[in-house]
Amino acid sequence: METTHRIARPIATLVIVLVISTAAAMAGPQPAAAPGELRIPTITYVGDSTPEQRALVEWAADRFAMAGLSLPDVEVSFPLTCGGKRGRHFVGQARIELCKAARITAVHELAHAWDDAGGVADRQGFMHRRGVDHWLVKEGRKPVESGGEQLAQIIAWGLMDLDTAVRYEAYEGQPREDHEPRVPGLPMSSVPELRAEFVELTGVAPLHTSSQL
Repeated sequence: METTHRIARPIATLVIVLVISTAAAMAGPQPAAAPGELRIPTITYVGDSTPEQRALVEWAADRFAMAGLSLPDVEVSFPLTCGGKRGRHFVGQARIELCKAARITAVHELAHAWDDAGGVADRQGFMHRRGVDHWLVKEGRKPVESGGEQLAQIIAWGLMDLDTAVRYEAYEGQPREDHEPRVPGLPMSSVPELRAEFVELTGVAPLHTSSQL
């Protein structure tokens, strides 16, 4: 048995309608909404899930709605392992797995689903700006060297309720108060760079107020 949640909003109020369904899993990604129209996704939970896990995913989906970003219908499961990752998205299948119960992981994987459904209008332009030459992760290459992974990290940064950039030492002995906030492991991730790229990708400002500085 699958548990399907239809998420209905206005943004100020999150209404969850719970439907128990025995229908087959979705065949693939659903089309994005028409320009200017917010598409409300159906989230189908496969296998065991707790109320806390479902609430985490629905919180993450609501962040996309708050930014006016339409998600496709998506299938979510919570396995014990995700191939050594905190979570993973299956390209072309509208399906994600979450092994790390964290809000940023849920937003990150939903960002892949958003992209897979046509959220990014100009992948080539994004890769050119970011200095990468492939979109999907390649064997033998670090995930962060792919356009899709960088996109998911930037979208997750912009949709979180708190700025996830942390202060890094630019040179040995730099005073801590001068350390510049960056997203760990992500190139070109100063707050001004992150904010500019998030706006370029989505057309809206990041949701957390610290990025307005």
